[in-house]
Amino acid sequence: MRRDTTVTAAVTVAAAIVLLLTAGGGAAITVLRILAGLPLILILPGYALGPLMLPAGSGRPTHIGPLLWRAMWVPGLSLAVTVLGGLVLNLTSVGLTRVSWTTLLTAVTLAALAASTCLPARRSAKGTRGPRTPSGGGSWPTGPLVGYAAAALAISGAAVGLAVASAGWEHSPGFAQLWLVPAASGEAGLGVRSAYSGAETFHLVLRGDTNALLSWDFTLGSGQTWRRTISAPVGQHLTARLTITGESAAETVAING
Repeated sequence: MRRDTTVTAAVTVAAAIVLLLTAGGGAAITVLRILAGLPLILILPGYALGPLMLPAGSGRPTHIGPLLWRAMWVPGLSLAVTVLGGLVLNLTSVGLTRVSWTTLLTAVTLAALAASTCLPARRSAKGTRGPRTPSGGGSWPTGPLVGYAAAALAISGAAVGLAVASAGWEHSPGFAQLWLVPAASGEAGLGVRSAYSGAETFHLVLRGDTNALLSWDFTLGSGQTWRRTISAPVGQHLTARLTITGESAAETVAING
């Protein structure tokens, strides 16, 4: 394995380990995740894919050096992998998480590095043919340009198609909004708005400092709202607890009258 390939593999593995092991908040942890994540998103996949997709000198104008030519392609290839990888992950049950992103980008980078180790032997086998000089001095060969354009159109079309198809998918079951806010003196406004896709039956309990004061059962369709004005004596602590019939998850709000 070439030295630059070994270094790239080591950096990729190190970045993946940092991203997988760092969890929680804190400024130091956030900075560490950013420092490890940016190369894995912007540099490493494109650097590994470069030798596979851009054989030495192919399509490169003579006035652009090979280092600059590769530096121009690395961020683009990396972002292409990230975008397409995100669309693929969005189609799976795993979803878009820190672990899934890290695993995907690391796997693509290491696989490309492993495949690129075969390039030197392949190039040396073709070396007896001699260098090919493009006609017209610094003009671009038309073959590679047509291939790149076709690949770009295919990737763009697939990305747009997946984005349009997934945009209309329902990714969450919906939610309900509960509020309990002071109104006029000695009163409070209590309300529920349903953002579920279908009709849901709710159970709402209003409690005072120690005991349940009132309770309601009602059904709301998507976008419908339920409201009540309740008594809120000065100095009394009120708590509203909302649940969906048949479920244990609850939403709770409270005020001091």
